[in-house]
Amino acid sequence: MSSMSGHKGHLDIEDVKERFSGKMLIYTLLVFSLVFTFFVASYDINLYFYASTFIVSYLKAPTLFIGISVSAFTLGVIIFATVGGIAFNRISIKLIILLSLIFATSGSVLTGFVENVPELFLLRFLVGMGTGMLQGTVMGFMGTAYPEKRGFLLSLTGIAFSIGLLFGPYSESFIAPLYLESFLIAGVIGVASILLVLAFMPNVYSGRGEKRRLSRKGLFNRNTTLVFTGIFFYGIGFFGFIGYFSHFLINYLHMSQFISAITASMLGIGGIIFTLPFGYASDRIGRKNVLLLLYGLLAVTSFIIFGVYMNSVALIVISFIFGASYNGLIIVIAASAQDYADKGSVGAASGLVFTFYYAGGIIGGTFFGVMLSFVNFRLTGVISVTTFMIIGFLTSAFLTRNEKIHGVTVSPEEA
Repeated sequence: MSSMSGHKGHLDIEDVKERFSGKMLIYTLLVFSLVFTFFVASYDINLYFYASTFIVSYLKAPTLFIGISVSAFTLGVIIFATVGGIAFNRISIKLIILLSLIFATSGSVLTGFVENVPELFLLRFLVGMGTGMLQGTVMGFMGTAYPEKRGFLLSLTGIAFSIGLLFGPYSESFIAPLYLESFLIAGVIGVASILLVLAFMPNVYSGRGEKRRLSRKGLFNRNTTLVFTGIFFYGIGFFGFIGYFSHFLINYLHMSQFISAITASMLGIGGIIFTLPFGYASDRIGRKNVLLLLYGLLAVTSFIIFGVYMNSVALIVISFIFGASYNGLIIVIAASAQDYADKGSVGAASGLVFTFYYAGGIIGGTFFGVMLSFVNFRLTGVISVTTFMIIGFLTSAFLTRNEKIHGVTVSPEEA
């Protein structure tokens, strides 16, 4: 073992594949324990989106504080996604994941007991801390340990995230109608995830025990800059869309609550079904090709949703395609950032994907709301969503084709 690690008794991330070769059961349990962490994160995110109205009402605070509390979470993600990426090269990856889960789970459970607005902001920031560190670290580990399966493995995290997005609100409505009970369920799920990681993830380091210094050139080259730029503008468009989509269905199109719920659920269902095929395709035919396809689908479907008059069935189908595309995109973006960064910067690149994504998200909802005060809902949707998907498409068009998946690595200098 010592020959495989710079820390006695510890495994280096580059030797994980060799260590688990031929041990399908142990490998499957390792992957499951990591993928499950994304279910934990997404369960809390959508649970809070659903329960925030009741929590803010209980605190007798203005409705505006719903958005501010979400911003506290987002700020935590933005800051600590980068922190997690830097720590990836310096301390035990298992320790980072465990700390992330402890932060996120503690903040989530205590949200159910909150008694005042400052507590609420602090706890949502704590959840954001854990979520930010978690997402980049898990993706960085899986992408580094199995680079030839990046698209496939990262897609599994996307599926788990989509399932959590669906399950969160349903637990509030049907399983635990009091939001305190729902956040206690989040705690149980979080503890289960901690136990899974403790049981099945080895103590892994990046860089054979040496503290790798991040290379600015290896992290920020032409291609990674284009990837980060694309995900930033995508974040603006997507968070504007997701923040106002239900409002568009119910208050502008005057859909019934039942039909609007079915339409909105297509966003998650599309991701569950198609995230894995898109990730696998990016491993086989290249990230750039799949990115162009996904950004193109998002631009076209968002334009149709807001710009074209159609019946409910057609809108449900288009929403399904949009959901399949946006869930696949974030996974392929993360895999692309890892491909184009140098080996010592994979963890930081994964973290920065979420930093730029959520940074765009802070702008997106506000931008959509401001536009809505000047023009009608349909034109606002086209300007605030479709435009930014087109920008993402254009940034991807200038990417160098990375042939790493075919056995030839494009170095950052070539990129």
